[in-house]
Amino acid sequence: MCRFSLLRGRKKKNVSKDALSASLRHAGWRGLAALSCLAFYLDKSNSPPNSTSKAAYVDKLMRPLNALDELYRLVASFIRSKRTAACVNTACSASGVGLLSVSSELCSRLGACHIIMCNSGVHRCTLSVTVEQATILARSHGLPPRYIMQATDVMRKQGARVQNTAKNLGVRDRTPQSAPRLYKLCEPPPPAGEE
Repeated sequence: MCRFSLLRGRKKKNVSKDALSASLRHAGWRGLAALSCLAFYLDKSNSPPNSTSKAAYVDKLMRPLNALDELYRLVASFIRSKRTAACVNTACSASGVGLLSVSSELCSRLGACHIIMCNSGVHRCTLSVTVEQATILARSHGLPPRYIMQATDVMRKQGARVQNTAKNLGVRDRTPQSAPRLYKLCEPPPPAGEE
């Protein structure tokens, strides 16, 4: 089912952005939950002969599946959480920053596509792209963890965020002040002389 088919057939034309966003998240989650498959075939001819080694072998196979299961639960909790005053300064806040990181990891483990949308393409999207680029460098290309923040900083100053900010000069920055530190580091550099 195409997620945008949710928009067709609606008689009510005055749908809020939050309601539309929530319905898209729920539709996406239903599709993702359908992919959940923890059954696998264990080829016993490849397993070690003694029981201790066999237990370690099975644990090695199950650990990624258990992590995937935990990521499913986290994404589900972010999607179900209501935007209340209690979660203003937490990962479940209206900005959805916590959901960005967790869904990115889940999509990566599933080999799925990760699509992020925001009002102008400047703030949440490019912040996420910048952090995601550094994460991919670490995960897939051997960038040591101690250099992730440095790589994020370089991409923040020279990457997609700078280009998109230049295209959207008159657009107000809606990045919430409560965004976690990792995303605050992705804000554009201050103009020369204001440091």
